[in-house]
Amino acid sequence: MECPKCGLTINGSASRCPRCLAIIPGNNQNNTPGGTVSHNTPSNSNTGQGTNWQPGMQNQNTHNNQQGTNITVNARLIGKIGFLLVVFGFFQPIACQMNGFELAKLISASQNTMNIISSMDFVGSSGSANTIRFTITSMCLYLVFFSALAGCIIGVLLILNKEVKVSYDWICLLVSIGCGLYVFFTSLNNKMMQLQSGAYFIIFGWLVALIAQIKHNTG
Repeated sequence: MECPKCGLTINGSASRCPRCLAIIPGNNQNNTPGGTVSHNTPSNSNTGQGTNWQPGMQNQNTHNNQQGTNITVNARLIGKIGFLLVVFGFFQPIACQMNGFELAKLISASQNTMNIISSMDFVGSSGSANTIRFTITSMCLYLVFFSALAGCIIGVLLILNKEVKVSYDWICLLVSIGCGLYVFFTSLNNKMMQLQSGAYFIIFGWLVALIAQIKHNTG
C-alpha cells in the first residue's frame, strides 16, 4: 500500500506513514505510526545459499588439484632418477671389467681392425658387413648414455619449473632402451661375456624410468 501523501510503499497494517505521518486509509488496526517499509534486498544467490557451497570448500578443491598435480610431477621426476641410474651404470663395469666408454672404444678398435682386414681382401664382403655392425653397435652404446643424460637434463628443467613436453621423455627413454637392447643382442649376448654391475644398474634404471613414465601418463 502506498502513502497518499508522499507515495512511500508500506507493508503491513500501519495506520500512519513512517515518513510523513499521514493517515493511511483502511489501516486502522494499529494506531501507532510505523509499519514495515519494503526495500529491494539483493538476492541471496551470491551468498551461496541454495547450493552445496560451504566456507573453505574452494580452498579445499584448489588444494586437492594442486596435490594431484604434485603427484603427477613427482612421478615424472622419479623417472628422471631412472635416467640417473642409467648414467651411473654406464660408468660402472658392464662386461669384461669395462664400462660403457671402454666397451665403445673396444668396438671402435675392432671396427678399425676389420677395416684393415677388409682392405687387404682377406674377408671380402663379410668384413664390410662386420664393419657396419661394429659402427652401429658403437654408436648405440654412446646413444644409451647420451639419451639418458638428456633425460637427466629434462629432470633439472622440471625442478626449475620449466615446461618440457612429455614426448621428449619418451624419446629419450625409448632411444636408450632400444639402443641398449641392440648392443646386448648383437655383442653382449654371449656365454663367454657375463654382465656386471653396470649393466644391472642400467636395466634397473630403465625399469624405473619406464614405470614412472607410464604412471605419469595414466595418472
